[in-house]
Amino acid sequence: MLYRGADTFKEYEERLVKIVEALVALDASVIGLIEIENDGFGPQSSVNRCLEYSLW
Repeated sequence: MLYRGADTFKEYEERLVKIVEALVALDASVIGLIEIENDGFGPQSSVNRCLEYSLW
């Protein structure tokens, strides 16, 4: 079985930064995401963290 998730929190952060940098580089008005796992709806959720990184 092929496991695609990060093995450590550091690896997760590195992947998250790469994803956000790629999305920001698109310079699009609207972006649709498919197969981006979100682990909740609070301030520590994956989607919220992507938004925070994009505002750097």
